[in-house]
Amino acid sequence: MKAYRKRLVALSVISVLAWFPLAAANTASATLVVSGTVPQSISLTASRSINSSAVVESAAKKVHIATLTARSNCDRRFSLSVSSQWRLSGAQDIIPYSLTINNKSFDKDGTFFTNDGTIGYSGTSMAVLISTDPASDRLITTDSYSDTIIFTITAL
Repeated sequence: MKAYRKRLVALSVISVLAWFPLAAANTASATLVVSGTVPQSISLTASRSINSSAVVESAAKKVHIATLTARSNCDRRFSLSVSSQWRLSGAQDIIPYSLTINNKSFDKDGTFFTNDGTIGYSGTSMAVLISTDPASDRLITTDSYSDTIIFTITAL
């Protein structure tokens, strides 16, 4: 009986050892690395604050006409600038104007903001104020007056 038990134990050990390679063959693994690069993103939006007709009907002093919001997802510096014809033009007449942005007055093209590289996605907002001063010694012609103001964000 002892010999039988020895054979049974030996067969059991061989069966278990033979099973390990089969068990290992039924297991596999894979590795997936997820990676990517987020590109630099800077943006500038302008939202109108009032109906702009109010500033051409009579002289206006620092009337809030829009809010600019600059956003950036990186720590690079950037600047904001403004350009325009600096006059509201009608068919026969013009109304000169100036803007105040970020506490700086402009009646010609220029840079009104340069960040230090710390602005975040929530952004920074700035009021755009307009001042018009139609000449009081003349009558402004009935017409539609307009100008296109261009705000530009530039990475530095």
